[in-house]
Amino acid sequence: MSNPGSTAEKEKTQTTCVNHPDRPARWHCMKFSMNFCDECAKCPHPEGYCRFRPQCLIFQMSGEED
Repeated sequence: MSNPGSTAEKEKTQTTCVNHPDRPARWHCMKFSMNFCDECAKCPHPEGYCRFRPQCLIFQMSGEED
């Protein structure tokens, strides 16, 4: 049987910024499975290969070129 507290904690982690746990996350990095608030929404590895890059809004917002 699962612990109800762990489910709530998992949901909180999934919906808050990885750098600011008190802020809601609006952006998700599919490569690293991390969530970001508006302030932190920058590609965590812009120079590396990412299979999700063509559809990545975070990367597109940063104005980086492949």
